[in-house]
Amino acid sequence: MTNQLAQNNHNSFFKSPAVKNRIEQVVGARAEQFTTSLLSIISNNNLLAKATSESIMGAAMKAAVLNLPIEPSLGFAYVVPYNRNYKDGNRWITVNEAQFQIGYRGLIQLAQRSGQVRNI
Repeated sequence: MTNQLAQNNHNSFFKSPAVKNRIEQVVGARAEQFTTSLLSIISNNNLLAKATSESIMGAAMKAAVLNLPIEPSLGFAYVVPYNRNYKDGNRWITVNEAQFQIGYRGLIQLAQRSGQVRNI
């Protein structure tokens, strides 16, 4: 039930006009495909579904700027959930946030795009 609630929150966040506009600015014509792919990744990963929508958006935008697909099976880039702890007064608070991680295929792709490397 909690996962379904988190999924609904993510759906409404990524379908809001402001977020859709931001995605269109970065991704262009592939905005709808990018959003669908991102929501699919979130629904398939319970820990990622618990992460904040803003952190997921930030991680996904880093991959989009580098023009790397975030589909985990491709191995170019990943949106990975992490627990971040911070102290608020006398108590510790844990927040689940998503981070961008580049895969080895993404590193190879960026190296080839640079023109400095022909093949690896």
